[in-house]
Amino acid sequence: MQPVCIVTDSSVQFTKPNFPGRDVIRLIPFDIILGDEVFQEGIGAKPNCLPPSINPRQLPRLHIPDQDSLQSILLTFLQQFDQVIILTLSNSLCPLFQEIQTATLATKSQSRIHLIDSLTTGAGLGHLVQKAARWVLQGLPTSDIERNIRSQIAHIYTLFCPLSLSYLYNSGFLDRGQAMVGEMLNLYPIFTLEEGRLSPIEKQRNLRGTVEFFLEFLDEFEAIEHISLIQSCPPTNLESRILKQHIDEFFPDSGYSEHAINSPVAALLGPRTISLTVVEMMSG
Repeated sequence: MQPVCIVTDSSVQFTKPNFPGRDVIRLIPFDIILGDEVFQEGIGAKPNCLPPSINPRQLPRLHIPDQDSLQSILLTFLQQFDQVIILTLSNSLCPLFQEIQTATLATKSQSRIHLIDSLTTGAGLGHLVQKAARWVLQGLPTSDIERNIRSQIAHIYTLFCPLSLSYLYNSGFLDRGQAMVGEMLNLYPIFTLEEGRLSPIEKQRNLRGTVEFFLEFLDEFEAIEHISLIQSCPPTNLESRILKQHIDEFFPDSGYSEHAINSPVAALLGPRTISLTVVEMMSG
């Protein structure tokens, strides 16, 4: 039996395609429900297949594995690994954390399963998982890995600019009136994740204003370990070049990665969502 594995969900976006420890990572997939159909992860319901704005006949949403499936998944991991560290996307974005918590109790193996709400998703979740995998390779005790992960969470900051506010209404993050008015006025709202919850902080009139706000946000940091831009579907290539030029000039020592939005995040916030994740350099 191998010592430790890191389990996460398929909303994760890794900042590097190959990194040390990737073989100790396991994924819990999200299927996508679109209308009356359920599409398996990555098949048939890719971001470019989702409607730009939701209509009553198509209500995209994430499909979380049921309790029997989750218990079976956990028991499989427990047969292969002595300890299982599970990092989920923010419980405020999706209740996977709660469902795994319930499934863990049913396995009666709570002492071997370490469940952590990352309070983030996408590239922020990917950063945490990559760090955790590296610590597993270094042979750190599970308790130290868990403590290090929780310390890292406080240094991850994420901005979202979802242009399809009907998705936020569908996911329960906005009321119907706010979503309708926002889409009618063609607003570019900007949200941040505070303790894992979407919190509105700014409204812009166009994409250029959104990018300028992203740049101002970056300039508030003294030292940045990594910056990730999640591109909408379709992508905003001109604006991403402006962002990259600013990073090259003012944060030359920071890592940078660019990704296309994935299906789980697109189903929650809409395919026309731009996101910026900043990992602050930890002191010491």
